[in-house]
Amino acid sequence: MFLDAIQINLIILGFCMFISCLIMAMTESKQFAGEQRLKVGIEYGIFAATGLIASVVLGYGYFS
Repeated sequence: MFLDAIQINLIILGFCMFISCLIMAMTESKQFAGEQRLKVGIEYGIFAATGLIASVVLGYGYFS
């Protein structure tokens, strides 16, 4: 029961990380131009993908 609560919190945290990194990538990339804009977008894109993958894997492990 306790481990289920931890796993659900990690799933929620992963989705929140995904959403917040997407929002930050959209807002911060507008401040830069050219190569720096692409670099910021890629960095936040990697973090967003990591959060999404982690939450999907945890969700699959929890619900299966």
